[in-house]
Amino acid sequence: MVRRYWMFVFLLASSVGASSAQAQSAPPVVDEAYTFYTVDTHTFMDGATPSGEWSLKASFRAFGAISPRSVLKYAIRKGTRVLGEVRCETRDTANAVLREFYPGVFAQDCTQRDLYVRELGEVTVQWSLIDGDTDAETPLATHTIFIRRAPNFDAGSTPPRPWYPSFYVDRHGELLATVLWQRPNRSPGGREGFSRYLPNARSSRAGASIDIMFNASPEWGADDALRGSNIRCTVDGARVDLRTPYVSGPTSGHRTDEVDVRSSWSSYAQAVVPNPAGDNPRVIQDHFVFRRYYATFPLTFGPAEEQRSDATPLTPGAWECALRNDAGVTLRTFRWTVGADGRVQSHAEQAEGLSLPSDAVLIETVIPAGNGLDFRTDPASSSRVFSGRGFRTAAARAWNATIPAIGHAAPAEPGRAAASAGRGRRGH
Repeated sequence: MVRRYWMFVFLLASSVGASSAQAQSAPPVVDEAYTFYTVDTHTFMDGATPSGEWSLKASFRAFGAISPRSVLKYAIRKGTRVLGEVRCETRDTANAVLREFYPGVFAQDCTQRDLYVRELGEVTVQWSLIDGDTDAETPLATHTIFIRRAPNFDAGSTPPRPWYPSFYVDRHGELLATVLWQRPNRSPGGREGFSRYLPNARSSRAGASIDIMFNASPEWGADDALRGSNIRCTVDGARVDLRTPYVSGPTSGHRTDEVDVRSSWSSYAQAVVPNPAGDNPRVIQDHFVFRRYYATFPLTFGPAEEQRSDATPLTPGAWECALRNDAGVTLRTFRWTVGADGRVQSHAEQAEGLSLPSDAVLIETVIPAGNGLDFRTDPASSSRVFSGRGFRTAAARAWNATIPAIGHAAPAEPGRAAASAGRGRRGH
């Protein structure tokens, strides 16, 4: 059903026209794979003490029959208290302000910079759509995010004195939110495309491709762990030769096992806390980084004339592909099933309400311990996957138990080091 969604949307849009009453006959469908939250830090002096607040930056997308000039809005809540509301400049999938009837809208990095928030911990973000004709407000989604404060101290003073903190969105819960998109060899008018509005997600590869979006918490400045990315795959346990010869018209060569990986959105903060172990160094510096990556795999699908010539066609069966680097280290292992029609099958979570765009499916992720990409993990947070939705099937919940504990999940408390602070950067 997910694969037919775009055809359904465009047929619905054609039949409805610009009539608001008909356009709002069914609520839009949220794309949970697109959602991303981060914050900007604002600092000030609280008396004689450096302090700070944060402003939320939210990215959100929905598909459906949506009236012209409709807008997206979100409310930030802490318990029953409303901390603020933000209206977004809603755009259609042609990257224009929504002035015409269109079956898809998004808001990217939507913020109100003078909406300063001090609350920490768990907050909820409630999204709604305000109809451009009637001003009727339709609830779309409620997300849960976790805001942390990274303390900072001035290392130039003796002892180090408190300095301006920074804030960030803790995304440990998204580690298993991995989505595979079967990118077709066409994009009429740029109007379809899972990756179109993800920063740095576009690929130059021609032909139908398999793109995978995954998350990690790497060390600051350590993207070299992804250098030379390639895959090693099996189908039903049998090794797949990814470097077979091919002939495509006047050209020939060997298929590739190389993977294009790009960093998309990220959440970041730096903590600088006194070192309780001694005077040299006097402070411990730690960077808390959460990145979404977008990878184009050397796999293809569909009719022969639409396939990538340098990629291996999908065949029916249970696929398992290890994402490796040029040091031969496995960074991730991904698993999915291809049906008799040559398409990747939807995951059971999608039948339990996980809403994804056309041709996108949730796939299983295995995170090896000591993989070199993940600098820290928090297995206890995995229940917050997809902005607090959580997994609802037993198979998906079982993945949580496979996440290894790496590093320390949160900043150290001032005056003492974190339990595994040996992996943090140190400075004078």
